[in-house]
Amino acid sequence: MTNKPNGSESNDSAKFFALFWGIIHFLFGNSKDYYGKHYATEEVKKSASQTCGVVTISNVIDGVSVFPLLSIGFGGNVVLASILSILLTIVSNYLGAVAARRKKGWSSSSLRFLVAINIIMSATALVSPELMLNDSGIAEVRADELVKIQGDKIKNITPSPAAQKQLSEAESKCQKLSKEIQQFAKGSVQRGDIYIQMNGEYKDKNRDWSEVPVSQQPWCVRSKTLSASVGEISRKAQAEWEEREARIAAASSAVIGLKTVLPELYDQHFDESGKVRSGTEEARIAIEITYSKLMKGELMQLGFSLFIFSVSVVTSAASVYLVVNHNKREDVQMSFDEQLSILEEEYQQGNMED
Repeated sequence: MTNKPNGSESNDSAKFFALFWGIIHFLFGNSKDYYGKHYATEEVKKSASQTCGVVTISNVIDGVSVFPLLSIGFGGNVVLASILSILLTIVSNYLGAVAARRKKGWSSSSLRFLVAINIIMSATALVSPELMLNDSGIAEVRADELVKIQGDKIKNITPSPAAQKQLSEAESKCQKLSKEIQQFAKGSVQRGDIYIQMNGEYKDKNRDWSEVPVSQQPWCVRSKTLSASVGEISRKAQAEWEEREARIAAASSAVIGLKTVLPELYDQHFDESGKVRSGTEEARIAIEITYSKLMKGELMQLGFSLFIFSVSVVTSAASVYLVVNHNKREDVQMSFDEQLSILEEEYQQGNMED
């Protein structure tokens, strides 16, 4: 077995560290990206270092705060969420650096994108703590929603297509016969025949038709029977639901009530620990809870969410402010002036010749 040459090991180590520092450079920014290489005073370097530091801190905070939302959005895929969080941080750092360079066109466009990303990330920072710390509250809201949806379904219950067809046919026939009977005089044979089709024999006026098959009942009697049957189905379903709903309400929480009374519905929407299965629904509810509290002025209930949001807003505002100020400095613009670098070299050469 041959040993790997030391030179090859050194090259591999060098490549690894080059890649590592490259990632660190993109993730945490580099102050050298904030000024040109042609003319950089200590003041320019100091301004670049401060601006880069604040921009990086702001973007890292935003990248971390957006992670929970991304993780849930990707179905708990932590690796994918981490990669996207890092990419967002890198992109934000790059935009900050480009916006600070004061290059025509690119600078102003990058600044607009940087402001847009900061606004989106800060808004996300307000929601993320709710996702991380309020699983039970989100589950409770979802359980209440499911109970309401189920109740609405019961209220809007409709008969089967076959039963509806039978009822429509009976009602239509009864109405038609009711109009026809008006065309004949009382006591006429024709009127008597139509009456029998509508209501049966006159002697059966007070008859209990419940024991007679529906298909053999007179049309108007059949219409009432079918209508009552459909109404009874609806009333029975409503009564059963009200009993279930009362049992759910009596439970210690909506989640537990749903699990006890409607286990199939519970298993469809919640996992074994009582957490909402759908990441999309979980994110939606977290956003609704957060902004509902915000709109109602319930700032004290936002707690940690408000703290993270405030930190994100302050650092984002500071980073944009420093980028704009750095961008406006004349000495920063001079650092990108290649002609100035040429003049400086000519001046130094002239001094050496003297």
